[in-house]
Amino acid sequence: MSDNKGDRIAVITVHGTGDTATGPDGEKWFQRGSVFTDRLTKRLASHGVVADVIPHLWSGANSAKGRELGSEKLARTLKRTAADYAGVHIVSHSHGGNVANDAATMMSWRRGKKKRKLDSITTVGTPFFKAELSASESLGGIIFLMISIISVITLILLGIALIFMAAEQTRSFDATLAQITAAAQAAGSNLTPAELEEQARALADQNKSLAASTFLTLGLTGLSVIPLFFIFPIALQGLRRIMRLRAKKNGNAALFSLWHPNDEAIAFLQKIEQLPIQPFPKGSLWRGSRTSGIVWGVRAISLVVLGGLAMWLLGLAGVETPSAWVDQNGAPMTFAGLGGWTMLGGLLGAPLIFAVAYALARVFGGLLPEWALRGYLNGAISGIVKGMAFGQDGDERIGNVSTASHTFGVKEHVVDGEVASRMQAAAAESAGKLIERYRWALFTVGPDTNASMNAMATDAMTWDSLIHTTYFDQPEIADVIADYIADEAKKAAQA
Repeated sequence: MSDNKGDRIAVITVHGTGDTATGPDGEKWFQRGSVFTDRLTKRLASHGVVADVIPHLWSGANSAKGRELGSEKLARTLKRTAADYAGVHIVSHSHGGNVANDAATMMSWRRGKKKRKLDSITTVGTPFFKAELSASESLGGIIFLMISIISVITLILLGIALIFMAAEQTRSFDATLAQITAAAQAAGSNLTPAELEEQARALADQNKSLAASTFLTLGLTGLSVIPLFFIFPIALQGLRRIMRLRAKKNGNAALFSLWHPNDEAIAFLQKIEQLPIQPFPKGSLWRGSRTSGIVWGVRAISLVVLGGLAMWLLGLAGVETPSAWVDQNGAPMTFAGLGGWTMLGGLLGAPLIFAVAYALARVFGGLLPEWALRGYLNGAISGIVKGMAFGQDGDERIGNVSTASHTFGVKEHVVDGEVASRMQAAAAESAGKLIERYRWALFTVGPDTNASMNAMATDAMTWDSLIHTTYFDQPEIADVIADYIADEAKKAAQA
């Protein structure tokens, strides 16, 4: 293992969602000194592999942005760690596997590289996501980066030009006089010294007025540079995201994916993705417009009658109509007359007014939305609901939940046998205790029922309640992971 400093390997542990720590040492599975990491390093030592555990601490937020920042930080850690160790291996849990997967994608992880910065990735209970950007979104990101680069170059060149112009315009009077004199002599002019001095003063005054504009433009150019310190990093981050999300699957590198068939997190996300969420079933917008049609019909009749009443009252109050308001005989129209006829028309024509308003409301509030918007609204709301579960908070679309990576090959290890049964039994026992704890609170009438429900939901996600969170309590799983890492470390040493 020898091109690096020493023969030790680094095992970088990456925790999952909702699970982080303030430091690298502690009792959590990913920390140095935990039961899992101690067993892992001892098992590796039995294979002749000496390992240091390096916890990678990220926010642990159920957020695409949080995972992206965590993967960028992990990629930097991998590059730095690779210089100090004979090999670098990752052990990750839950969404920590997505963080590790994305970090490897950012680094263009490949097998067979002589100076590769990563030798293996082990994921435990990871629901792998596939994030996508449309072609228009990718093109927009590239155009934004190009505009940012052009803006930087343009502002630099403009700034240099303005500095030279300002230097020229703020020269001393003696320098200006020397310039005028030299130009006159070159042209063979017979100007007197007084005339030369007069021209020099005129040019100097002109330069002073121009210098003010030049300095103002230079200041505005300088202010334009400030946003680039924010825009340019955003553009570069967008390019990295595009390259990561549009990366083709690389079968030359493979992850070791370990998972339980009844893993609650993976199953839940897969069920959510497959759930046919339709807040607006077929015909619902059309049926729903019936009530609004009736409401708008009544409003239309009321508007006509009340409008006529208002005009009639204005007429009684002595308010005159504009002089241009005349009837067909040329006689002036009055508010009282207009109001009276409008009220009468509203009352007599109520059925027709109602029918027209009702029909328009059904067409524009029901038929057209049903035809043009129902599918879009269902897709948008479904995407929002599912996106909340996936931690989607950006412009990329997340989905296609799987136990296998979408960007690398995979070697899967499904937990079975006695270990799987033990994990399932422990989860069932914990769930039973949980229900027993809240039984009477749930079946008691009173104001505390909702509080009990919330507390139960919180307790149901604790470490000892789920299969998803008890992988690292199983010594056999630590042994399987250690055996895999030892095998990969020996392969890397022989490469």
